[in-house]
This record gives sequence, structure tokens and C-alpha cells, in this order.
Amino acid sequence: MMLGLLAFGYGGAGAQSSGGAMGGGDWDSHSSSRSRGDDSSRSGSTDYDYSGGSRSSYDGGAGCSQGEQSGDGGGEWILIAIGGGLLLLLVRYIMEEHDRREGLLHTPAPDLFDVTAIRIVLDARARGAVQAALDRLGETAGTGSAAGRVKMLNEVAILLRRHRAAWVYGAVANHPMTTKDEARAAFHSHVATARASYRDETIRNVDGKVTRADAHAVAASAEGPGLVMVSVLVAADRELVTVDRPGDGEALRRALEALSSLTPTSLIAVEVVWTPSEPADRMTSAEVERLLAGTSYAKIDGALAGVAVCEFCQGLYPAEAFACVHCGAPPRGRAGAP
Repeated sequence: MMLGLLAFGYGGAGAQSSGGAMGGGDWDSHSSSRSRGDDSSRSGSTDYDYSGGSRSSYDGGAGCSQGEQSGDGGGEWILIAIGGGLLLLLVRYIMEEHDRREGLLHTPAPDLFDVTAIRIVLDARARGAVQAALDRLGETAGTGSAAGRVKMLNEVAILLRRHRAAWVYGAVANHPMTTKDEARAAFHSHVATARASYRDETIRNVDGKVTRADAHAVAASAEGPGLVMVSVLVAADRELVTVDRPGDGEALRRALEALSSLTPTSLIAVEVVWTPSEPADRMTSAEVERLLAGTSYAKIDGALAGVAVCEFCQGLYPAEAFACVHCGAPPRGRAGAP
């Protein structure tokens, strides 16, 4: 069983190999809305020359004392001078503390950004429609502008939500709010991982430039009807929805819905990656689990996926095929099962 499962999960030449990607971003010219403040109140503050002012006022007092005769009054002037010096130091400390507090109030908060990666796998009921829609969007999406990227993200989120009944796997990577450099590194890492899941990139639309390439996938009957995995990778200058349980389809739906509320100013970068991209290419649930190994993923509650064993011929087949791909026998307990 284990040897057969390994052979099935690491399928041969017919295994999924094509993919597509589209997106873009503008990291360098974007700053978090929290750091965009008005410094007008601070620009009106005055730089005080405390030492200069003190010299001018007390030098005059010292000049008056030149006409005094030495005698019993000298001690009083010494006490006055000491008291005045202490008062001056106190005033200077109060003014400096005031300026320090003002500086803290008007210092811009550091730029903080959030990154999220949502992967949804759909079964054969939606595979063809999703592949076709993403292919069309890959040709036409205006990824060269912020407004075009927001529109693309909205269309993908709506497309996935429309086919909610066909979801079989979910995977999520949540990140804490972090600096721009760390967010950019996390985002590009997710993009690289998603694009590394296939060999031939049949369509690529990035920052307004579209390229196409051919793929020569051949469907194998043992792979069943096939699945499609869509990765939605987003970086924004505000906190994004956290999904604690990737198998919760309703939580994934809400997360996609929240992404649709991003604006051209809050969306920093987006990448949508899907595999396979060719209709003749097939990806089984065993391959999905291999690709998602090491990530936070789960089967969607109630979904039929994974590896099944035919009770009639003992062959292994994708559970999403609903029947043995070798002999056609349905699972025991279904109509027509032996």
C-alpha cells in the first residue's frame, strides 16, 4: 500500500506541469498611511538659545552691582546669583523636556505592512471554468497600474467565491505586521514558491507585460478529472484578515471578501498563480498534498479528496474521481457498488 501510494502521489510524465501567473506591485514609492502625518505643528516650534538669553539678562544685573560698595550687602547678591542660576537651570530643563515630548508626538510611526497567502484547490466541477477565466484575465488584466491590480484581485476573489462548492483544499500563510523590507521578502518568497510548483509557465502578466509559452501536457486516465490550485498572494499597508483554520471554507470566503475591500493606495503588491493552466494537464489530490507539504493546509470540511482504494480491483485512485479510474467501480455504499 505504501509503495503504491508513493508511486501514485509522485506520478510520472502525465503529472501536472503547467501554470500561469499575473500581478505586480509598487514597493518603492509607497509608504504606510500611518506614517503620513502633518508636521506643521512641529515646524512652528521655536529653537531657544537658552544660554544666550541668560547672559544678556544677567549681565545687566551684574553691571548694576559694579556701583555697589563692598560691605554687608555682598552676601545677599551672592545668594541672589545662586538662586537665579538654579532657576535658569530649572527653566531650561522644563523647556527641553517640553521639546522632547513634542518630538515624540510628531515623530512618524514606522511603516508597517501585512502579507497574506491564500491557496484554494478546486475540483473538476470548476476546474475548466476557473482555468478559462484566469487565462482570459491573464491576457487582459491591467497589472501595470494600482487600479488595474485592484480590479484584477477583485475579479479573482469573486471567481473563487462563485465556485465555493468546488473547494477541496485550503492553505493559508498569515504574517504579522512588519517592516517594508521584511514584508517584501515574505511576499516574493511566496511568489517564488507558488511559481516553482510547475515547470512550464504558459502565461505571465506582470506590471503590464504579457508573455505566453507552449506546454505539452497529456492527460492520463489514472489521474482522474483533475484539480486546479489558485494562489492569491497579497501585500498591503493595513492588517489583513487572519485565517486560523484553513479547512474552514467560510473563514476562507470571508478572507477573500476582505481582500476585495483593498484600494489602490492600500494594496502594495498582488500575485495570482494557478496550476495547472492547461485543460489537458491534470493534478491529483496526492500531488496537491505533496506541493502543500510543510505549509498550513487542510482538506475543506466535507470535501472529497485524497487517495482511495478500490474495493473491487484494489487499485489506488484519486478520491475526487468519485469512482475507480481503473475499473469504474464506485466506492462501497454508493449506488451500483458491489
